[in-house]
Amino acid sequence: KNKMAAHEFVIAAVVVALFMHPCNSAVVNKLQNSHDAVISESEWNVTSLFTDNMVLQLGGAGPLLNGHGAPGVTLQLESTPPFIKESVTINETGRWLMQLPIVSAPDSNNNYTLTLSTDGGGPSITVTNVSYGHVFLCSGQSNMAFSLLEMYNASEAIASANFEDIRLFKIPAFGTVNPSSSVKANWTQTTPSTAAPFSAICFLTARTLYERLKMGGGPAHVFGLIEAAVGSTDVQSWMSEETRNAARLSCWAPPGEQPPPSLPPSSSHNPIYTNASWLWNGMVNPVVPYTVEVVLWDQGENNAHYCTTREYNCLFATMIASWRKSFNANSKMSIPFGFVQLGGYSAMGLVPTIRFAQTDSLGPGMNTFSNHTDRIYCPDTMVVPTYDLGSPEINHTSGWWIHCRNKTEVGRRMALRLLNSLVGVRDSQVNAVTSGPVVTSLSVKRDSQQFPYVVINMSQGVELRPAQGCVLCCNQSIGVAITDRVFQLANHAGHWLPAQGSVSETDSNIVIVKPFAKVANNWITAVKYAVIDIPQCVLYNEGELPTLPFELPISWQGPNAETVDDKATMCSMP
Repeated sequence: KNKMAAHEFVIAAVVVALFMHPCNSAVVNKLQNSHDAVISESEWNVTSLFTDNMVLQLGGAGPLLNGHGAPGVTLQLESTPPFIKESVTINETGRWLMQLPIVSAPDSNNNYTLTLSTDGGGPSITVTNVSYGHVFLCSGQSNMAFSLLEMYNASEAIASANFEDIRLFKIPAFGTVNPSSSVKANWTQTTPSTAAPFSAICFLTARTLYERLKMGGGPAHVFGLIEAAVGSTDVQSWMSEETRNAARLSCWAPPGEQPPPSLPPSSSHNPIYTNASWLWNGMVNPVVPYTVEVVLWDQGENNAHYCTTREYNCLFATMIASWRKSFNANSKMSIPFGFVQLGGYSAMGLVPTIRFAQTDSLGPGMNTFSNHTDRIYCPDTMVVPTYDLGSPEINHTSGWWIHCRNKTEVGRRMALRLLNSLVGVRDSQVNAVTSGPVVTSLSVKRDSQQFPYVVINMSQGVELRPAQGCVLCCNQSIGVAITDRVFQLANHAGHWLPAQGSVSETDSNIVIVKPFAKVANNWITAVKYAVIDIPQCVLYNEGELPTLPFELPISWQGPNAETVDDKATMCSMP
């Protein structure tokens, strides 16, 4: 049941390839905006997001519409039933930006027809089935672009994908030399045919939230999902030229040294999609400054080939700051970023570098995973670990596949992280453990023979079990991780050696890590957990959420210690 038949997978891959190809004229024609013909003949145009089934963001400072046109032309927007009536005059630079009314929570009257026209007559555009809801922007590389067609249980997920209140806006993979103001896409309601090629993580996150909130009663929550993702792309591919220049100055040269003339070349084999700022220009800039509630991000595999932890942390934090500056221009609130930590796959030990760079980007007081005190952090960020969700049945030369196919679980975990962030969600609808355990303190104890071992106190009760994609891993009968390097201890010389870890029999909040050999009292200086490409033993809480990988010195004083973030700086656009 967990696998598609071979012929089904091949057909799915072909369909995805055809759909994603930016030069496929049939796809482009199918995605042509219904109002292009109208606006091309008029003195003005409007964002490509202005189509039937559009979703406007709830709460905050209200949704925005924007476009271009002849200076001095006045546009007006009216709704049926009567609720929205706004007007704006195109400024001297040929741009216009319209503020729409704020709706703080879903209500039963949430279906509008909008007409945008010039004041006093002339060309007009009318769109139907417009609703207020939760707008997600989903971006990154191939694990975000990975579609429902390619995941486990694809047939079942696609057949059940009938949701008129989950709307999809899929931006084709497309790069341009200069910033573009339009894309070839339309909002569609979710049906099996529209859901099949859509981002699995993006859709399944929204589906999980929709079904959970529906159980709480009240008006239905509408979700609008914008997908802008391309495989084999680096984080800097998703930056504007201005942001790339800022990253070159701040991320790729140690303090006091001369920065390089340009960012390192992409590791992708597709320069069309990774050259300069082409993806930002062609796929993201056209939807700026549309109001979005949250960004979902899954990327980092490409950068793992050449980035250090510091470099990727800086690049990622710079990108987050730049996207927040570009979107929600009328709001002082920062957009929450929910990102997927790199999964479990074979990469010659490169994966932990990016995993730590990602957790280094979390907000203040969250330095419970590393001792990188010079990190750049971004408030309102959330991480979803997936190192335990590998796909071992697909062996591409060595070990687990880079693409996790259990996207249902990724979507569940992301949905839990977002529950506390959504606009208009009542506390009674949250009532769930939304994240995995973290380390709260470390100490060294001694056994009856005075040999040292490490005691790790966790924020939640844990159980040590095999990773979800694993068959031969932990020895479950004794609950001790001894078959891989999931736990390691360091000595004064900085040498890491495998250790055995177990959960205390009397307190599930305590993990005990012992060296295999008897060592001197002061031998142990640091401990780490799951700092390998594919950890096979995992510390789960009762909600099946894993502990994030960590590497901490024994001297670490806990997440609330004043010294933890002494050198940390908050992300901002230079």
